[in-house]
Amino acid sequence: MVILVTGATGNIGSKLVPQLLDAGQPVRVLVRNRNKIAHLEGRVEITMADLDHPETLAPAVRGVDRIFFLSNAKNQFANLLGAARAANVGHIVRISTIEAGRSLGPGKWHREAERMIEESGIEWTFLRPTMMMVNTILWWGATVRTEDRVYFPVPAGRIAPVDPRDVAAVACAALSDPETHRGRIYELTGPQSLNVPEMVRILSDVLQRPIRFVSVPMSATSDAMRRAGIPPRVVDGLLETLEAWERNEFAYVTDAVKKVTGHPPRTFQEWCREHRADFEKSPPQPKTT
Repeated sequence: MVILVTGATGNIGSKLVPQLLDAGQPVRVLVRNRNKIAHLEGRVEITMADLDHPETLAPAVRGVDRIFFLSNAKNQFANLLGAARAANVGHIVRISTIEAGRSLGPGKWHREAERMIEESGIEWTFLRPTMMMVNTILWWGATVRTEDRVYFPVPAGRIAPVDPRDVAAVACAALSDPETHRGRIYELTGPQSLNVPEMVRILSDVLQRPIRFVSVPMSATSDAMRRAGIPPRVVDGLLETLEAWERNEFAYVTDAVKKVTGHPPRTFQEWCREHRADFEKSPPQPKTT
């Protein structure tokens, strides 16, 4: 039976699809823009659909036994879940968040989606990753490249960031052997509990140039998110998570990645080495006359 992958071009999905193919699994990817997955042509089945339009989803789930799903947009999730039930899908592997166990910040919305699956009658596995290492490119990449600085409102709180490839590896295991992972919730972390200044020092060592950590007030972070047009409800949820992070509510390490995949999770240093180019300074542009 076929595995349907949503988010195949995202941070996790783009790592998951090759792993599933290497494991010999038949894969169908759901996309709106076929051009984004041109590199997968001939290796996977491609279905064009839109999670915002439930009438497009029936062909996407036809013949599907397992689904990988990660969107936290409530309407998209409800649409796909309805189509999955109608098609008698057997198992859903859903990317949630570590906050879901506390119904904290965005975790409240993820927990709501988890409950919908639990009540649907479809078997499930929930993956709850902590902060993903790739987020540092979005948060810090621009200022590291231009200023050699990292601005962040969590100076002391610890967290164990996880590599998206490790999250994808756990998802691959759950999708490949759903019976073993049925009804399981996995909190996924990296191997080290670090604070942000320690992460910055690791990044600085990898880049071989000094990077300075600058602590910014939580209020300034809130103002910046609101100016960026982020909805107030989302801003409030993210602030809850940041405050819990500073209180060390996420300062623990789990062994879930190793238990499920058989290999230890990758370190932040390993990830930084592989993504060094995302933080390198751009070469100066030649002057024109």
